[in-house]
Formats: sequence, structure tokens, C-alpha cells
Amino acid sequence: QPAVRAAGGGVVPELPELDVLAENLAARLAGARVAAVRVVSVAALKTFDPPIDTLVGQAVTGAGRRAKYVWLELGDLRLVMHLSLGGRLVLGPKPASRKVAVLTVDFDDGRVLSMTEGGTQRRAAVWLVDDVEKVPPLAGLGPEPLDPGFTTERLAAILAEGGHTLKGMLTDQRAMAGVGNAWSDDVLHRARMSPFARPERLDPAEVERLHTALVGVLT
Repeated sequence: QPAVRAAGGGVVPELPELDVLAENLAARLAGARVAAVRVVSVAALKTFDPPIDTLVGQAVTGAGRRAKYVWLELGDLRLVMHLSLGGRLVLGPKPASRKVAVLTVDFDDGRVLSMTEGGTQRRAAVWLVDDVEKVPPLAGLGPEPLDPGFTTERLAAILAEGGHTLKGMLTDQRAMAGVGNAWSDDVLHRARMSPFARPERLDPAEVERLHTALVGVLT
């Protein structure tokens, strides 16, 4: 049975799933040294410097997550991945089929980490950088609901910008990061609010209720 598997199956992994995934990657791969890297989907690799082969010989020192992005830490390098719709990370004794594989990383202990993507959209992406802030999509992300500074007042200021339905605001990664289609539905259900409500029209009590639901559901 694979040691690490991220949810896919037509759902983009969101903040809670990727938190658990990063924790598992860090625990399962700590100290594992890269023996080989294979880029199966060239279109998914968004960087060329440093070359992907620079990972060979590097040992995993940790893992991290920001919004819907997860990464492996290998010394000074960061292998950043966005699983997109139907994406998975699977750790096992052999690589995934080339039909679904995006990237595979062989480790010196015989295990293989496969990044795969089902379906036809093929929007999964990979970056190799020395600083995660160099991944362009990460630069424009809003705050995360589980950040200590994400207070009710901060949420109220975000909602006041308007321009979306309430569901659209919850899933707009530039407004707040890490929440997508699936968890926003749970948040709205717990808060007893319509997805079509106008966020800029919520009163203070409603904002408080939404904040409580956001933090509660994601936690």
C-alpha cells in the first residue's frame, strides 16, 4: 500500500488535504536521497534553472505547503508541485504508468514518488527553485484562513472588496488562499449562508459566523 497518497479523483486538493500530505511527505521521506528524476510531462515543468537533474544526490530535509501548493525540501532546493484537478502523489516500490505520470523521483532506498494526473486537462505543474517565493503563482496569493493574523476584521476587509458572489470570494486565491470548491461548500453550509450572497453586504454578525465556520471547517 502506498505510504503517501493525495486525494484526486476530480477534486483539487485544498488546504487541509495538503497540510496532511506535507506532514506525511516530511515524515516518510526524511533523509531519503534522490537517485534519479524523470520528467514524463515536459509541459508540466515550469523552470529550467536549476536543471531538474540537480536534485540527484540531494536528500529530503522536509516538506511544506502554501495554499494549494506542496513542496519537498532538498537542501537549498524546493521541488514545488501543484496537483491540479485529479492530481496525486503516490509513494511506492515502482513508478506510476507513463499514461498518468507527470514526474517520478527515485530514491536510493528503492522507493519511487510519482506525481500523476488523471483526466484530460493536464494542468499539473512543477517548479524547481531555491526559494518558493520565486514560483510566480505564489506571489499573488491572499492570506490563509488558518494564519494567526486572519482575524474577523481581516475577513471583513476582504469581503468588503466585493466583485464576487460569496462562494466566489471564498475560492478566489487572490482574496484568501487554500480554499476551493469542496471546502467552501462545507463552510457555507456550516455558516448557513447562500453561495450567491453578496459578500460586501454581510453584516458584522454574519462575518463573525463565516469566520467561525471557515476556521472550524478547515481545522
